[in-house]
Amino acid sequence: MTNTSLARSSSSVTTSTPNRIAAAEHIAAEYARNELYELHEMSLAPGTLECHQQDLRTFVAFLSEADLDPVPDAEALRTTPEAWRGIGFGLASAYRRWLLAMGYAQGTVSRKLSSVRVYAKLAASVDDTLAEKVSGVRMVGGHSGRLAANIDDKRRDEGTPTRMSNKRRAEEMRALSPAEIKRLKGVCDVTTPQGRRDAVLVALLLDHGLRIGEATGLVTAGTVRVGEDVHTVGLDLAAGTLRFYRQKVGICQTIKLSSDALVALRRYIDAGDCPPMGYILRGSRKGGRLTHAGMTTTAASARITELAKRAGLGHLSAHDLRHTWATAVSRLFPDRQAELQQAGGWSSPAMLKRYVAPLEIANESIAISL
Repeated sequence: MTNTSLARSSSSVTTSTPNRIAAAEHIAAEYARNELYELHEMSLAPGTLECHQQDLRTFVAFLSEADLDPVPDAEALRTTPEAWRGIGFGLASAYRRWLLAMGYAQGTVSRKLSSVRVYAKLAASVDDTLAEKVSGVRMVGGHSGRLAANIDDKRRDEGTPTRMSNKRRAEEMRALSPAEIKRLKGVCDVTTPQGRRDAVLVALLLDHGLRIGEATGLVTAGTVRVGEDVHTVGLDLAAGTLRFYRQKVGICQTIKLSSDALVALRRYIDAGDCPPMGYILRGSRKGGRLTHAGMTTTAASARITELAKRAGLGHLSAHDLRHTWATAVSRLFPDRQAELQQAGGWSSPAMLKRYVAPLEIANESIAISL
């Protein structure tokens, strides 16, 4: 080997070594980042993790309305530092105002902001270029004490709700008649993307009695961790089934879809409204255009109320549709209450009884001459 070739070889080693070190550092940083996110997730109870996911979806709904471009999805905010780039103090403050205007209780506002701060902090801890921007997010918290009370007084004066809740006693729930069910399903304008989505939402709630959080959490395909196990969830149109996670009772279930639900889902998918991956029910803007974000429970509940008004049914909540389903199925199959309990995702017969409306004639099905 000549001196020239030796020098050339030495130069090559010298220049390639820093590149190898940089590559190794990059790989190590990726492992460290993934490990940090994984350890964080492992430290949370399943219910807490589900709550964080729902809170991040609410944040995504706000970002969509704020016209952030591009809008990250909740999964990206939960697992990817880059999703937080561009989100700072201004957006966090606007989000707090938005939550109050939407009618969330002060405690709920504080919790949703806390979830945002948790993942903003996590993102900054694995990407120090985000630290300055994200520090503004971490400054925004909920209101308390006299300030919170004054804000609620002002909201009440303006006619804005100060507490949102879907929980109602059985005697306060409303079970729709067959004619009313037909009117509610018929009011969805399936010539528009929003109407096609509405038809899916209504069919899932009325025909399957899903909780509103279960409906908005449905995905076309994905996985969910339950304890130590990972389950596949998603939609199988060929089999006419839907597999999903019931956070309330901590189980995954597969249900057979009703004919109306299948028709609505096929129409929604064939029109290109449903994403191939991600949440089935997409959010929408005031003009009716669907967004890339998933639909929040608040938006879905408000949509049911709006559709009921259009159908001339007065005020109706998403919970009323679950009540309608439980009552109708219980009447049709009075001797199959154990199956109904399982199909509705209730943990006990007592919970099922709370959702079934009492008979107008107490002995209607057992009136006999002895």
